[in-house]
Amino acid sequence: MISDWYLSNVGTQYEVAPMPWLYQKYIGHDNNRDGYMLNMVESRVLSRVWQEWDPQIIHVHHQSSPFPTRIWLPPFAEPIATFAPPLMSRTVNSLGMTMATMLESRGLRGATHMGTGFDAWYPGYVDYLPLLQNQAAFWTETGLYRYATPHFYTLADFPADKRDLRAESLYPSPWEGGWWRIGDAVEYMHVASIAVLDYAAKYREDVLYNRYQSGRDQILKYQAEPPYAYFISQDQRDPVAPVELLRRLAYAGLRVHQLSDPVTHEGLTHPAGTWVLALDQEFGELARQVMSVQTYPDLREYPEGPPEQPYDAAGWTLPYQMDVRVVTATQPLGDDVRAAMQPLTTEATPWDADVSDASPFDRVGGVGFDSNPVAAAIVPKPGATMGSGSTLFLDPAQNNTFRALNDAWDAGASVAVAGGRYAVENISDSERDRMVRDYALQAALGGSVGTPLPRARLGMYRPWSPSMDEGWTRWLYEQYGFAFTNLRDADVRAGELRSRYDVIVLPSERPNGLMNGFANGSVPGQYVGGLGAEGVRSLAGFVREGGTLVCMSSSADLCIDELNLPVENVVRGLGRGVFFSAGSLLEVRTDVSHPLMAGMPERAKIFFDRSPVFTTKEGFEGAVLAAYEADGSPLLSGYLLGEDHLQGQAAAVDVKHGDGHVVLLGFRPQWRGQPSGTFRTLFNASLFHSEVARSAVGADGFWAPPADTDEDEGN
Repeated sequence: MISDWYLSNVGTQYEVAPMPWLYQKYIGHDNNRDGYMLNMVESRVLSRVWQEWDPQIIHVHHQSSPFPTRIWLPPFAEPIATFAPPLMSRTVNSLGMTMATMLESRGLRGATHMGTGFDAWYPGYVDYLPLLQNQAAFWTETGLYRYATPHFYTLADFPADKRDLRAESLYPSPWEGGWWRIGDAVEYMHVASIAVLDYAAKYREDVLYNRYQSGRDQILKYQAEPPYAYFISQDQRDPVAPVELLRRLAYAGLRVHQLSDPVTHEGLTHPAGTWVLALDQEFGELARQVMSVQTYPDLREYPEGPPEQPYDAAGWTLPYQMDVRVVTATQPLGDDVRAAMQPLTTEATPWDADVSDASPFDRVGGVGFDSNPVAAAIVPKPGATMGSGSTLFLDPAQNNTFRALNDAWDAGASVAVAGGRYAVENISDSERDRMVRDYALQAALGGSVGTPLPRARLGMYRPWSPSMDEGWTRWLYEQYGFAFTNLRDADVRAGELRSRYDVIVLPSERPNGLMNGFANGSVPGQYVGGLGAEGVRSLAGFVREGGTLVCMSSSADLCIDELNLPVENVVRGLGRGVFFSAGSLLEVRTDVSHPLMAGMPERAKIFFDRSPVFTTKEGFEGAVLAAYEADGSPLLSGYLLGEDHLQGQAAAVDVKHGDGHVVLLGFRPQWRGQPSGTFRTLFNASLFHSEVARSAVGADGFWAPPADTDEDEGN
């Protein structure tokens, strides 16, 4: 795909133009960050093949190195994953120095290590997660101009602090500039690869034994110290959520047990059917790395200076993201508990089987996780309906409710909203029973009631400047059966949106990118520009005429500015030394009486990623949907500097604008397909139209603006 794009432009003014679509159908370079969630089929293929083939060393080549260095090699920058097995980290560090030494011996200058860019804190990289499976896994970054086009560099191109070509401890042979061609990059990568093979050949027995010892050490560690295990009940707000979590861990090679009888441990009784994830196994650190709370270290660029930004996420605790209650065992498991723990396994589905959906209750299609015998054995409790009547009531706390709603609309049924639940009518008994069975729904039957909800005519804005957030949203919509249309810039500018759509969703992208897109002359003409003033006017008219515009995270600033909403992003413009939080989990209060928060817990966990924080201004009409507590820190996992800028402020707002609504979500509800505990906020918003939207009100007294603060602080 990339080579085709490049070759189509070679010799033209667009030879080095960026590609106007993602190089992976949905998620672009996030395909490298799906290591533990395994949402994409490519991630599952890598995971399965690497476990079956069982390489001892995994080396993945990336581009590009920090300029003007020519290749970046391990050791990684600080910090690294808290529970990375030490023997594996030492092996990776040795490999990095081995590669650098061979590059120097071949006269290839410019190798560097560590720095402040490529840390290994986040375990989700597909080329780093295997380190938690006791494989020496790492990546390298080789310098590249753009595609295969040569480029000549002079010292004037270098950053000022690199122009003196001073030798440094981890950059002892500075590159002096000159021509750089794709052949040069290939030579560096080739020599680095030969160095890895040379190391593996020379130290074969050490590499093999160290892997064994690393696994053995983890078994011994978690036989002697906590946490000893995680107990995960079948009884959850969304009964499929723990299954989604555990299937992924099992697919990554962890063994999972299920209690055959009730047991009591540390004063708590766990019923039969409870899953147990014991940590005294060779991949125990992998389980702990994704299940525990992250505390990102307070690293500063200089004393009292701004914090060093994480290369990726700072906090990802899966039970928090997926809204799964987990009990951590801090005392050794007794013989009675061990006796009740039955190992889970069943016949696996062949990985190449021709099936549309081996397990309809989880959110990946095809064979999915069922090619792993342990993952295939992890299933939710059967779906069930309580009561009697012709109307099926579905709880939005269960994400599969939305799959059922979309199936129901496909089947010609009617849907209503009633008392915080969705009601499905005019559907056959057989189709109703199939949905409850396939999606493991805990549902109820009753009489006809509620506000009618026609199927939304849903549009998802898809800019030519590729958006991974749009791609993740598109993927999630497809997994849950939403009918939607992608809108390009020309579609938006064409106007008359209200005649075609009820709800339009904007991905989380910065205002400048959404407004302006690719600059004139940077790409072929058909891909130039963004929404522009004409597109914004069209969106404003859409809302005034009764449509719903959903603005996820970063796009909220565009909507506030261009639609002149009586809302302010109170952290906009604050310096990193005053307020900073990237990729972290925070706690908010939610107004569960509002249709947009239906199914949410009263205290919810959100994924905050340089997101906006709201307060309302004079003339505001609508409702605050979620808010931070007025005191204390909302941080649950990750990193937060400047908690006072969040205290008492709003995290999500429904703004009435003309006859329509603008929904501002100050968090990433579907970030990389991980925070399933907030998927329903996006899904509810995607269905928020017609009489349901017109009649929506929030709870009296849920929120009031906090006292004014110094607006100039930190600007």
